[in-house]
Amino acid sequence: MRLRRDPQPVTGKKRMAERTRLRLWEKTVFGSGAMGTGVVTTVITSLLLLFYNQAVGLPPDWVGAALMISIILDALWDPLIGHWTDNVRTRWGRRHPFMYVSAPCAALGFYLLLNPPLDWSKDGQFWYLLAAVIGTRFFASMYDISSSALVPELAPDYDDRTNVWSFRFFFGLIGALSVVMLAYQVYMPTLAELTSPQGYAKLGLTAGLIILVAFLFSAVSVHRLIPRLRPPAIQHWSVKEIWNDLASVLRNRTFVVIMLSGLISGLGTGLTQNLTVYFNTYYWRIDPQSISALAGATLLAGIVGTIAAPPLSRRLGKKTAMLVVFWGSLFVSVIPLVLSLVGILPPAMTRIVFWVLLADVTVAGILGYMGFVIIVSLLTDVVEDNAAATGRRTEGLLFAFNGILQKASAGIGAFVAGRLLLHVQFPANAVPGMVDEQILRNLVLIYVPITFGLASSSLLMLSLLKVGREKHEANLAKIESDAVPGDVAGILPSSQGIPIRPEGEVRI
Repeated sequence: MRLRRDPQPVTGKKRMAERTRLRLWEKTVFGSGAMGTGVVTTVITSLLLLFYNQAVGLPPDWVGAALMISIILDALWDPLIGHWTDNVRTRWGRRHPFMYVSAPCAALGFYLLLNPPLDWSKDGQFWYLLAAVIGTRFFASMYDISSSALVPELAPDYDDRTNVWSFRFFFGLIGALSVVMLAYQVYMPTLAELTSPQGYAKLGLTAGLIILVAFLFSAVSVHRLIPRLRPPAIQHWSVKEIWNDLASVLRNRTFVVIMLSGLISGLGTGLTQNLTVYFNTYYWRIDPQSISALAGATLLAGIVGTIAAPPLSRRLGKKTAMLVVFWGSLFVSVIPLVLSLVGILPPAMTRIVFWVLLADVTVAGILGYMGFVIIVSLLTDVVEDNAAATGRRTEGLLFAFNGILQKASAGIGAFVAGRLLLHVQFPANAVPGMVDEQILRNLVLIYVPITFGLASSSLLMLSLLKVGREKHEANLAKIESDAVPGDVAGILPSSQGIPIRPEGEVRI
């Protein structure tokens, strides 16, 4: 695989105008690894609570507690993984060893997660769930952090990196929708099968293979670029170095604002992801085929959103475009539940309800995916912002630490979802159409104001950002000028055409 590069070294404005760009097919194969991440995230956040509660028989607050613990632990070890990938040196570079190891381990963990021992005691099944979900999350994070940390090097341009992230989001969506289609169309096409363990076991095997192939394919596709990527910047790996790098990241105002916004929105996301399947199954009483149709609409929304995000970002600027689409997505997403509460829509599946839900997931999905692509592109810009201020590249640590509070808050959201089900006295082994309507209404009355309030607060936090193209270009110019010392002996080329000086070696 080759990158477009100038045949002769360039400097100053010319270098900034002629930076490395990945070809279209290179962005495609690199982004395809997100399919595996989409599979893992969708099942854990959307199906696992229903599976272990209704099919296995664990109390919902037990399942919520296991999910919360796993996400909090995941958040704690992410910075260690990120810092390790920033500073380790091997024949296969900094990121690739982690990507290769994660593929078979994440696939196996996912298979075990959906194949629990049904004859164990409830206590035994809880500990099995906890161990399986922790292991799956750990290795999925190992891949995702390593892969995400490559983006700033592969796409240094302010607008081009938005394109790269759009491909990653698109394939993440493909993975998510693939597992939804497999679940509702192939392995659990009826409501009775949806609350039975047999279909989930088959889903675990098929989806595990998708994870394995996606992770390996993405890693192999950029393997030839390893010699062009940056070597680690420190001579040894220590707790002090981790703290110094972490402290530099936390001093970056843009990063802190994005992180705190993610903390707030993560609570609502955890609630939404875990309760949506309950709303679809018991409140709207949607059959699996209709759920598949909604999933297809989400795929269309994802395609449109990922394509539309880069040009909108260029036209309005990343901050303005992100806020416009996120606010729009928030208001659209709550329309069906609000209409049902005021009596305009019935809380059950009818033809009009289906079309309202279909329009809602399409419009909200387009706007939401546009926003997610743009905000992650903004986060990528923080890499250069931090490097310009500190002289250190800490991509892995930055992406890892950004997920800490979001994952922790999403874990709390999953736990709160389980507690809300207990609070409204949602029955175990519930049959769609047989749950008391007042219980369902109470759940909606609690859910809507909480999630809307959390999302609004998160967006108000993002409005404080001070970012833009000019600042990014100034950061790159400073990094490039600082990287060209008086004597050029021993300086290695980077993926951006920027000379960098190796500073020691760390091996594993």
